[in-house]
Amino acid sequence: MLSLAVTCACLGATPVDKLAIPRVGGPMPPRPSWLHVPAPGGSNTRFEDLRESIHGLDLHTVCEEAQCPNIGECWNGGTGTIMVLGDTCTRGCKFCAVNTESTPPPPDEDEPMNVAKAVAQWGVDYVVVTSVDRDDLPDGGAGHFARTVQMMKALKPELLVECLVSDFRGDLAAVESLANSGLDVYAHNVETVERLQPYVRDRRANYEQSMRVLQHAKETAPD
Repeated sequence: MLSLAVTCACLGATPVDKLAIPRVGGPMPPRPSWLHVPAPGGSNTRFEDLRESIHGLDLHTVCEEAQCPNIGECWNGGTGTIMVLGDTCTRGCKFCAVNTESTPPPPDEDEPMNVAKAVAQWGVDYVVVTSVDRDDLPDGGAGHFARTVQMMKALKPELLVECLVSDFRGDLAAVESLANSGLDVYAHNVETVERLQPYVRDRRANYEQSMRVLQHAKETAPD
């Protein structure tokens, strides 16, 4: 299921023509209270426990690599999104803060088992695994993803696993290998509406390709 976030005007909100608009080189208007987030960590917090577990096994999270401001809220609630296949992406989408390079280091062969060990330590019932794009790999990293799912299920069969994946360059065989890996949710972001794709996403990604990948994943594993 694809979720769309829609921003609506609320009754009593400040009229648009009265809002302070940020200007390049000008003063920054006051930020609303809901935009402020507390410091993420501190001793004896769930945040510190998760960070020690992740770093101790040389793992990466999209929370850190993409500099997400909500990391404290999520990690202190026991939720984290593990990022496999390294911390360097082969694409350069305009909205993303993850490192980019055309030839990243090869994937860590021990990563699937290390992810499984970390998740088992956390004691969670649901985990999200995502990745950078790896256009340098023959299957886009789908096989690495599938091994990670299988390792997690081997250590904790009742665990629900969501994989938030790339489009694998439209490689439908790669999509099939992951869809049949034993995961519970196959997820892929289209990022924005079709009209704005060229302005936001890397040139190797497009709306039609993303929709074709999602359709094939559903046809491969309809249940």
